[in-house]
Amino acid sequence: IMLSTYVSVSKCFSQSGMKKEDIILSKCNKSNQIVHKREFQVLAKASPPERIAVVGAGPAGLSLAHALLTQNSGAKHVKVYEQYGELAPEVGGALNINGGAVMLAKMGLMKELSEIGNPMKRVVAQDTSSDSLFSVDVPSVLPHELKYCGQPCAFTVMRQDLQNMLQKQLPEGVISLSSRVKEVVETETGVRMVFENEELSPEEYDLVVGCDGIRSKVRSLVTGEGEPNPVYSGIRVIFAIAPPGIYPKESSDLLQWFGDGAYTLVYTGGVGETQRDIMAVCVADRFAVEENPDWTSGAGEVEQRCLDALTRTNMPQVCKDLCRGAERVFEVGVYYHRSLDSWSTDSSRVVLLGDAAHAMPPFMGQGANQAIQDSFCLATSLGKIGKDFETLGDAINYYESRRQPPTSAIMQVSRLNGFIETQGGAGSVLRNLLFKTLGVVGIPGQIFVQNAVPRV
Repeated sequence: IMLSTYVSVSKCFSQSGMKKEDIILSKCNKSNQIVHKREFQVLAKASPPERIAVVGAGPAGLSLAHALLTQNSGAKHVKVYEQYGELAPEVGGALNINGGAVMLAKMGLMKELSEIGNPMKRVVAQDTSSDSLFSVDVPSVLPHELKYCGQPCAFTVMRQDLQNMLQKQLPEGVISLSSRVKEVVETETGVRMVFENEELSPEEYDLVVGCDGIRSKVRSLVTGEGEPNPVYSGIRVIFAIAPPGIYPKESSDLLQWFGDGAYTLVYTGGVGETQRDIMAVCVADRFAVEENPDWTSGAGEVEQRCLDALTRTNMPQVCKDLCRGAERVFEVGVYYHRSLDSWSTDSSRVVLLGDAAHAMPPFMGQGANQAIQDSFCLATSLGKIGKDFETLGDAINYYESRRQPPTSAIMQVSRLNGFIETQGGAGSVLRNLLFKTLGVVGIPGQIFVQNAVPRV
């Protein structure tokens, strides 16, 4: 049953080409029609919005700012508001960038990305007794859609390195730090932000884009009051960020171990002085754990919980060594967030992007990739107003219709993946048999490609 379900979801994703939107969205309890006819549409000139505010300076917001300024979007004034006093504090860990890397390359950033990215060459999966389950030679499975000028686009990068790289490519004054947005207000002529100190933004904008993550303040304006709380998945993830060298492995390898009720991933993020080894321990746990969207580091008790989980599930000694040698250890609960029918307000002057629109479980490594694809798609769609699209609403409708199907599908595949990967008891035996069988026919590589290929 597991094999049939896993393959059928992947096959649906592949064969549909993301065009059978009603099939995909029915899995998310969404209507078969993506683009709703808006009951209220602000009359707009047939030209792109010139003044655009971006809320959030994570990879999503900075990618959008860069796309708006380089992809003929029509934007003349772009401002990014960031809640923190520094752009890239040492939070989070490393990101796997593939489809997002292609989009960054199209924005002219391939050289800069190559300088901070560690090429991903091999994924090796095994059980806790070191019995091989499958192996994926990443460069050999990448289609032309995941290459740029013949160069493979599959990297691991440290989150702060990606933010710093994107910041350096933006004009001075684009980013406003220590600007925590409390709410967004639409007026008759535009949109303004209200900051935490109750002050209004100094200027009015034609468009505001919420790139402010899973606790988005902008999202509430789109969804209205009474949005249901996210649902705990029954899985928690403990991350350990350690200096390289504790585990003597090839830096381009991603190593996976599957145990009883747990799954551990070890890989190397970034290059040079900021390079770090990353370990993610995914554990089935029926007791809800805080979502921890800010990736706040835990004290010694989180490290001890990590060591206990590694011991209980018979993970190899090297994983325990990584935990003990880590500079930072933090824990997150994985929650399922509701899919939205629309990512924008009726006026189309406020729109969501990235996690604010489609927060997804981490088990496919696609969160940042999909956010960067959102950025490219939104920027290029805005640039077509007055050409392919008559109004701002038409451009936003196109953006949603193009990006909702793939992100909704990946959310479902990721949920299924997390469920299978953390099976315990007899389920873990069946899971390992499943992965070994799929590995023989090359399915893991196909699933990786299906989720990574850009759809903008």
